Amino acid sequence: MSTTMYSVHPETGATVIHQLPFSRESKSLNVYLEKGFLFDPPVIEEVATDSPKLGRIIGSNEYICTKCNTVH
Repeated sequence: MSTTMYSVHPETGATVIHQLPFSRESKSLNVYLEKGFLFDPPVIEEVATDSPKLGRIIGSNEYICTKCNTVH
């Protein structure tokens, strides 16, 4: 059984779809979850320019920082 996971490309901001050869309950997916992969497609919005969080919002509490290309 395979699992579909999603991530956000750090340079383009595009959603990347990954087909992984593990079931959703597999502990092997923890590595991917720690890297910021998601089970559901991310909702990406541009952040207002006057916001202290410059980058792209993923979901409700995380965003991709344009300075260091990491999820905060």
